[in-house]
Amino acid sequence: MSNSAVISTLEIVEPTEKIVLFNGKDLSGWFSDIPARDEDPSSPDIVEVTDGVIVTPGKAVGHLVSEKAFRNYRLEVDYRLSGEGGGGSILVHVSKLRMLRTKSKNIFPQSLDVKIRHHDAGDIYCIIDNILCDNPERRPLEKGQKPGGGDQDGRHIVKIVDAEAPLGEWNRMAFECKGRALRIWLNGVLINDGYDCTTDHGKVALQVTEQRVEFRRVEVFPL
Repeated sequence: MSNSAVISTLEIVEPTEKIVLFNGKDLSGWFSDIPARDEDPSSPDIVEVTDGVIVTPGKAVGHLVSEKAFRNYRLEVDYRLSGEGGGGSILVHVSKLRMLRTKSKNIFPQSLDVKIRHHDAGDIYCIIDNILCDNPERRPLEKGQKPGGGDQDGRHIVKIVDAEAPLGEWNRMAFECKGRALRIWLNGVLINDGYDCTTDHGKVALQVTEQRVEFRRVEVFPL
């Protein structure tokens, strides 16, 4: 899949009522980007729908991406990690695929990547796009780095507080994307925020790693 695939279908919605992104039955309104299929078309799917829940079997790495893009909205996602931990990410402001390659050679889309990984839930990683943070202690930089979204930049914004539910229990993560500001809650607790983002719109994505995660509710609301 080319980097232009997301942009070529970009339909920006500013919601005026609730939009249900996952209908509990199938993956209508989503598409998968599975890098392994570039070399092996028979590589497994990254997600499946079982008993009204999106399940990541943990067999492949990739992203499940919404067909529509959003501006000025609230996103709410319910997710659950297995008892072994692990995790993935929920991404907002997704605009282009395959824009950043890490040392592990996983390929990530241009976006703000918000971790749901055990112990790191709520941490933001900037991918090409960037967002500012008031507290420099939450933006760790190595020598010579500057805050940004490039592969040599300090991309990490550490969460304010830990509000993750015990492993095996459901979590609800909520995002308020208002203009170029972002605020994130986990289980009703404000856990991260930023301002002056380099973009104010984009698609939503669920990042799938080689670990099991379940998603049962993905909904967008007007602000």
